[in-house]
Amino acid sequence: MNDPPSSLPARYVFAESPQRKNQSSSAAIAPSPSQSSNGRALSPTTPPKKKHMRKRKKIVAAILGLLAGILAGSVSGVVFALLFKLLMLLVKGRKRDTSLRIFSPMIKNHEDLAFLEKDDGLASLPVIGRGGCGEVYKSVLPSSNGREIAIKKIIQPARDAEELTEEDSKDCLRLVAEGKRELDWLARYKIALGIAAGLEYLHMNHSPRIIHRDLKPANVLLDDEMEARIADFGLAKAVPDANTHVTTSNVAGTVGYIAPEYYQTFKFTDKCDMYSFGVVLGVLVIGKLPSDDYFQQTEEVSLVKWMRNLMTNGDPKRAIDKKMLGNGYEEQMMLVLKIACFCTLDNPKERPNSKDARCMLSQIKH
Repeated sequence: MNDPPSSLPARYVFAESPQRKNQSSSAAIAPSPSQSSNGRALSPTTPPKKKHMRKRKKIVAAILGLLAGILAGSVSGVVFALLFKLLMLLVKGRKRDTSLRIFSPMIKNHEDLAFLEKDDGLASLPVIGRGGCGEVYKSVLPSSNGREIAIKKIIQPARDAEELTEEDSKDCLRLVAEGKRELDWLARYKIALGIAAGLEYLHMNHSPRIIHRDLKPANVLLDDEMEARIADFGLAKAVPDANTHVTTSNVAGTVGYIAPEYYQTFKFTDKCDMYSFGVVLGVLVIGKLPSDDYFQQTEEVSLVKWMRNLMTNGDPKRAIDKKMLGNGYEEQMMLVLKIACFCTLDNPKERPNSKDARCMLSQIKH
């Protein structure tokens, strides 16, 4: 009965003796001498005060880093902006001059103007026009393979509108109106397109914009191919891009071609040029100048009002030059008269600009 449990069959052993169990447990957990000698001791616990100091240092470091990043970004932005501005100045060059200047210089050699030093000067040159500011001469540049130029000699300052009349000038269009030289409709239509293209360049493609202020038949030159060239810029004004109009102290221009709002406000815009262009279109179709005695005998006493009444209430064909009736282009001439009426509307905001006028003219099929 006192045999050790190991001698009994396994099925009869219910539990180990408490003494054996304690011995096995003690043997299991007791460290060996080598383990106890090489084992590490637990690190001591950090006091709460030191933890708080470390956390505070981290927050201060984060704030300083953020401020340093903002400062570095600001400095970098300023440096980048300065470099970009410098680059743009180098690309664009110097600031653009807004004053009126020659945009396509033709005279590059002093020898081209040597004829002006002669005794007769311009007297030997043919006169191709006379205006309120002087005479226009025709010449040829010696170094340009026979290229023709127009030279204007200023003889007096511009006069007021009341003094400027059609008697001040003569040119090809005036000769057409007087019947001294006949042009068929296709030639007149080509002249109208040329004037419209010239105005579009002055108003929209040239910098600064140029307002002519005295557009009329006398200030339109024609070459041998009947190409129209706007001339006589004695009253022209350069308009900076930021401005919408030119304010003057008095009215300048020619009676019959001046927009009505210019009389009232002394403010000149590109729409005033368009009014003058509408009158020129009327002259091309009607064959009469605004100063013609014919209009003084009408109820309207004005080419523009007479043309407008015929187009809206009367017989539009009465407005066509009798010399061109029956040429097969009556419909095209009526369309040009409609464009002339659009350009001479009383409200300047309702008038087309030069580009729109040119597009409308170019769409007329012949």
